[in-house]
Amino acid sequence: MSYFQRIPLELTDEILDYLDAPTLHATLRTATFLRHTSERKLYRRINLDYISSWTQNVSDRHARLFDTVFKNDRLALYVVKLELGDCDPIDEVIRIIGQALKKMVNLKDLYIHGYNYIHHAHLDSVPFSLRRLLILDTVGDSYTAPELPVLSILRAHPNLEELVLGYQELISSELVKALEGEQDSALPHRNGIICPRLKRFDGPDEALRLFLPMRKIESGAMMGCNLKERLLGNDELVDTWLTPALISSYQHLRTLEVWPYHSQNPSFLTIMADLTSLTHLHIVCDISIFLRDNKILLSMGKLPTLRSITLTDDELTWFAPSEAHRILRTVSAVCPNAQEVFLQEGEKEGELDPDDVKYYRYTKGGGFDGTLVGHDVARRPYTAWLYERCLQA
Repeated sequence: MSYFQRIPLELTDEILDYLDAPTLHATLRTATFLRHTSERKLYRRINLDYISSWTQNVSDRHARLFDTVFKNDRLALYVVKLELGDCDPIDEVIRIIGQALKKMVNLKDLYIHGYNYIHHAHLDSVPFSLRRLLILDTVGDSYTAPELPVLSILRAHPNLEELVLGYQELISSELVKALEGEQDSALPHRNGIICPRLKRFDGPDEALRLFLPMRKIESGAMMGCNLKERLLGNDELVDTWLTPALISSYQHLRTLEVWPYHSQNPSFLTIMADLTSLTHLHIVCDISIFLRDNKILLSMGKLPTLRSITLTDDELTWFAPSEAHRILRTVSAVCPNAQEVFLQEGEKEGELDPDDVKYYRYTKGGGFDGTLVGHDVARRPYTAWLYERCLQA
């Protein structure tokens, strides 16, 4: 540690960037002169799943964090990114979470999972303005509880650039009415456009359709349509998805992630021809059915700007290299404009770690490259994480 005291401060700062949360926590406890720098690094980006050195119980980790930042304004000011939830909160968490969050005035990125966490966080009355927000309501734990105030939360964060609403239950009737009202020129926009700066939206197909007009959304995920929309006929789908306002908004989309039901996502098929600016496409599907019933594949081949395609098998099937090569060559042959095609390698142990995902790649002029790690095209780390949760639901 004495050697660190002779290193210029700017170099020490960069070295600490490479330390994980448990190591930073140990550093601030053992090296007094590095305490404030380590605390700033440790609290800037908090993922409670990784801070396992504090305590073994997940709920206790949440309680300890909120109690710490509530009692220490300096530490609360450090927090810029926070991921929490995915467990049943204990009473100590429910009691203090709203007050603790109000102390984190510099919070910009929030990933919050679970009805009780969302309900007690009071995100519609906080002093910070989020840039990224992921809301995951835990399926099955809120059917008898009051509806979450999603519309109020979004209105309280007009600077949002990225938004994930991970389940259909989050698309409240109040939110739908407000989004539909934005597109009705006969109605006054008394409260303004919801999240006017939005650049990326991930959510159910219906929600993406409602958010696209009035904003310049460049990236998104269609996480599946509800049963009602799957039963719509072709004419009804056209009337729903190909309105003038929507067709105009499709021109902004550059990257898109699609989770079709056995490669039969009617919404995606309906809008495919109008995605004239799409460059990166990620499809989660049953690969074997996708190749046999190739409606989507043939439509993909007609997209003029499509440069990169990523395929993920919805069962996380493991493909032998020879089979992966065949699949990638087939897709590449049908999509002449695509310069690269990726296929996610299945998880043999059934665990999906976004930082360690492996891919096969086929490039025009370069051939079959083998396995890559950590490839990120249309997907984002949190959508991979969300995908894993949906498989378990």
